[in-house]
Amino acid sequence: MEYNILFREGGIIMKRIGIIDVGTMTIRLVIYELLSKTTFKIIEDIKESISLGRGSGAQIDENKVREASHTIYLYRELCNRYQVDETRCFLSSSFKDKENLPDFISSIRQASGLDTELLTEWMEIEASFIGAINNLSMDDGLLMDIGGTTTKLVWVEDRKIKKWHNLKLGGANLACEDKVSGPLTDEDERGIKTYLRDEISAIGWLNEVRELPVIGVGGSMRNLAKIHSNLCEYPVNLLHNYHLKEGDVEEIYDYIKVKDYDEKLRVKGLANSRADIFTGSLLIIEEVLSRCDIENLVISGNGMREGRVYLDYLDLLKEKDDVFEDSLLEVLGKFNLSKDTGEKTYQVFKKIYDKLNKTHPIDIRDEKILKTACYLGRAGVNINFYDHPLHSLYMILNSGLRGMSHRELLVAALIVSQQNKFNDYHKDFKDLLGKKDISCIKKLSVILRVSKLLNKNFLIDDNEFIVEVDDKKVVISVEKNNLLKVQISRILMSGERFKELFNRELEVRLV
Repeated sequence: MEYNILFREGGIIMKRIGIIDVGTMTIRLVIYELLSKTTFKIIEDIKESISLGRGSGAQIDENKVREASHTIYLYRELCNRYQVDETRCFLSSSFKDKENLPDFISSIRQASGLDTELLTEWMEIEASFIGAINNLSMDDGLLMDIGGTTTKLVWVEDRKIKKWHNLKLGGANLACEDKVSGPLTDEDERGIKTYLRDEISAIGWLNEVRELPVIGVGGSMRNLAKIHSNLCEYPVNLLHNYHLKEGDVEEIYDYIKVKDYDEKLRVKGLANSRADIFTGSLLIIEEVLSRCDIENLVISGNGMREGRVYLDYLDLLKEKDDVFEDSLLEVLGKFNLSKDTGEKTYQVFKKIYDKLNKTHPIDIRDEKILKTACYLGRAGVNINFYDHPLHSLYMILNSGLRGMSHRELLVAALIVSQQNKFNDYHKDFKDLLGKKDISCIKKLSVILRVSKLLNKNFLIDDNEFIVEVDDKKVVISVEKNNLLKVQISRILMSGERFKELFNRELEVRLV
């Protein structure tokens, strides 16, 4: 199937896509704007919990069919209000054996005018994989997507699908007999675990994925991260690329399984629609981690819906290194920042950094951190020019920049925030930072400020100046003779901070 996609000159979007995802637990609408042939942004995301997959009967409940059809009609109206160019409705493969499926599809069409696309198991597997792998810098892992009635397991090797299995178990299945909505008894726990072990052990290839990280996709995985982040008071509100250890999952499972339904409703991070089934989802996660001796779990904020956007509209399957680079370009576009200016600042920065690093080693050397600071250092001007480094801190943290750990993103944001003057914002994020990070961040912020001034005020490239370091001073010799004293003085205003950090005077010479 082919879809026509139009872009205005300069990559500005000509097309908005509305995707209605009809699952066994929720019906969700996400509206995407295609920013280029490789990137998109979300402009709306809403969901309704209808639980179409409740029960194990052969029929979809007629009342829920009517409710779902009306919800999809309202979603279609919302798409019209957003001037969406194309609205598509996907139906989970979990419904394929329901006897009244044709009536359900007909009801959706009558209510909304939309044709429903019934996904196959492979289409869901492929889309979940594409959505996750395009946004994570991981080569290998076990992708795990838990739904209401199925759990998809995908062996990822070298950023490709090697093997997959669609386990006919999900959080709602295990909740059917009302054994997990309240406190889980020891007897029920033993029975469910025995059942799960038998089902999971039947997947022979799981023996070969031992100790690989799990890539967690779907609402249950996101809820797991939200609960953990609230319990440990995680300092940044980011779910994508959130990391948990096997012990973290076990701790949350022990915390949740003893609670009754009302108590679960009060758990921070747990959606009300999942309160009665979440213990079941945790049991599945726990058993897979235990079966494969897996300790690390990484949450992907992107899954099946984003995968459909990549598959049907955009370029697919980025290389590992491309995830960050493509995302950086996307963020530059969203913030109206110049790639050329960012690159020139980065090259100047690297030249000064490399010279100083020989005499004053800086433990932070990650290219992604340094690039982010240089390319996005002026992001805050979109809010206000004055104090824009402080505005940039928030914007970088919430930019959606992919291919970076939360710590890397935070370090880059803190470097940018201190360009003009030091601050103590790092105290709010101390759990993510190492002992030496604060000193390194200060040093890098001063280098960034000098680099930006050389690039912006001196209008020079990295091949138009020389850096020399001796025991008493750092001399920047600029190969221009038409500079104003005010331009030089602006750099020297950082001299006091520079001396404090590098124990050397900062000097600028014209040659």
